[in-house]
Amino acid sequence: MAELFKNIFNQKFFNQFTKIIEQVIPEFDTQSFLQHIFDTDWENKELKQRMRHITVVLKNHLSEDYEKNVNLIFKIIDQLKKIISAKKVLNICFFLILLKFTDWIIIQFQ
Repeated sequence: MAELFKNIFNQKFFNQFTKIIEQVIPEFDTQSFLQHIFDTDWENKELKQRMRHITVVLKNHLSEDYEKNVNLIFKIIDQLKKIISAKKVLNICFFLILLKFTDWIIIQFQ
């Protein structure tokens, strides 16, 4: 049986993703971020629920300074662009995360 697409968001993915975030935000609390990502409901979440959850957790781990956060997100995107072509397996995954940053911006106003 084929692997569920939602499972692409796994520990390996988040290890790579948080390394990129740490390049842009050295003080980023990766341990807390991962603990909140892999909460007790993680396994039961479907793909879109996981993407939304990632967005909310990331927002909660950044400052409350909207302008600063937008600039950081653009820097993270620049870092992601550098590795996307080299890691074809993660292309779709990173693309989906980038799309969900739009949700993150919307969350800022809630």
